[in-house]
Amino acid sequence: MAKIAKEAAEKKAQAEAAAQLLEAAKETHEEAEAEAAKTADEKALAEAKTAAEELEKAKKAAEEEAAKLKPSDAPKPPIKFKDAVGRKFIFPWHLCKTWKGMEELIKQAFLHVDVIGPHVHEGHYDLISPDSEIILPQVWETIIQPGWAITMHIWPMPEPLPPPKVSEIVPMPADIVYGPPPTKGGKGGGRMARVKIGASVCLCLNMSSPLALLLPLL
Repeated sequence: MAKIAKEAAEKKAQAEAAAQLLEAAKETHEEAEAEAAKTADEKALAEAKTAAEELEKAKKAAEEEAAKLKPSDAPKPPIKFKDAVGRKFIFPWHLCKTWKGMEELIKQAFLHVDVIGPHVHEGHYDLISPDSEIILPQVWETIIQPGWAITMHIWPMPEPLPPPKVSEIVPMPADIVYGPPPTKGGKGGGRMARVKIGASVCLCLNMSSPLALLLPLL
């Protein structure tokens, strides 16, 4: 009888130990599941945060790019240009805001202008600001402003070369004494005539020629 009671007590103790182990395992499993869920939530939250940051960066970049490409709300005032001969032009801002564009417009304006046209095409001029200051080509895009009045000054042109000197024609003096008349043949070629010019006496070898060859009489 005692033996049966002892066995029953041992089985009961074993059953209780098994129940405790089962309970402990159950608690451990629940804790593991909770920890896994927590870790998964944290990972998902971090991924969501990273995605939101990337989206914000992309949005900001798109807005900046759109701002660069967006045209101006109001058109820029044109440039008022007065050239070296007093003509007045209106140049659209988008065509003359660069030196290359302004230079091309000026060349077109002087395409058929004589005398100073080639001078202009070689760049021999200055552009003057409204404050009477010279704007150099290198700083044109930095200095120029919409709506400005620009004046053109031509550089001094080289003086033309003087014409070659022509020897003066000395009029024949009045006291010319011709020699003997030509022979009866009617031609005076080859016959010498005596010509007196002032105090000098010369020989004319051919009196029929308009440009007589005068030789000093020695």
